[in-house]
Amino acid sequence: MPVYLNNNSSTFPKVPSVQAAVSGYMKDTGVIKTTGESNSFTKITSSKISDARNGLAKLLSVHPDDIYFAPNVSFIQDKIIGEFLAAGDRMVVSSGDELANSNLINITSGRGVDIVKIPVDKRFSLKVPQLARVNDVKLLAISHVNSITGIRLPISRIAAHCKEKKTVIVCDLSDSIGSMPIDITELGVDIAYFSTHKHLYGVGGIAGLYINPSLKNKFKNLDLMDFYSSENILGIVSVAAGVDFVLAENPERIKNHIKGLGTVLQGVLEMCRRVEIITPPGSSSSSILSFTVNKHMPNTIAGMLEERFGIVVGHGMFGNPGACKAIKLHPEGVIRVGLGFLNTVSDVEYLGTSVDRITSEK
Repeated sequence: MPVYLNNNSSTFPKVPSVQAAVSGYMKDTGVIKTTGESNSFTKITSSKISDARNGLAKLLSVHPDDIYFAPNVSFIQDKIIGEFLAAGDRMVVSSGDELANSNLINITSGRGVDIVKIPVDKRFSLKVPQLARVNDVKLLAISHVNSITGIRLPISRIAAHCKEKKTVIVCDLSDSIGSMPIDITELGVDIAYFSTHKHLYGVGGIAGLYINPSLKNKFKNLDLMDFYSSENILGIVSVAAGVDFVLAENPERIKNHIKGLGTVLQGVLEMCRRVEIITPPGSSSSSILSFTVNKHMPNTIAGMLEERFGIVVGHGMFGNPGACKAIKLHPEGVIRVGLGFLNTVSDVEYLGTSVDRITSEK
């Protein structure tokens, strides 16, 4: 088994309960939900969708009726958020957010939407004073966690400003849900979406979406959601089991475990020669810790770690050239460690000693 430290790309291994749920579904049911049919098999698939929706609602402290499923995040950006914006509307993103370079930007700019990119501050948060100077903003799109630095952004403070301006705030929770407690009401966001193959341990092919009930009548394509999710019951089964695991373990406990791993990892990397840790010290960080090794390309270090030591980490820009430019690491990017609940202290210590061995070589 490799030492897998790339959990913000996709978690590995999937927890045993998810493996069992997927295997059991394939063995005992294995059908999709078919429109207009009602039999013992389709009733089971319908219950699986309800289980996943109810679990996510509990995890986010919202009502199950406000949770939807889609094939992926790009679908949500296109069919839901993209359709919400019309020609002449203004949308704001942060220049240091991967959303500034995402499918969402391509979709909305093609529809004549005015896109304003606001620079980041020293903690890679959107500069609220600059946001205040942008008038008539219909929508603000932002990630809960920065994909390069791992910094958790002050979404509730940003959302409070958006509420004053009657701006809809959309938040990508993909790198945070399952790895820390999240209360949608406390965050203050109007729309939240997330992939489910990261810290929710899903098998992929399913994304989740929350929409504030007061906004539902403004979206034209919500009827598509159940249609597409019904095609991937296997993915939904994995999400339901993954969410149950997260709830049983307690998101607060998961956050504290990951935070402890991050503290140990930061300590061991600080002792390595020629290593620069990207995340600013004392910041409200998440499961992501990125670093660089002087005079070595990130992909070279990542390859050496896997080939020589059996350690899997991420490398590159992770769709966020804006953040990489801000830290003067464009276009090579960073080495990114994605810590998961199943990782151990020995995992991160082993990474530290392996990096030290590489950096000690002439």
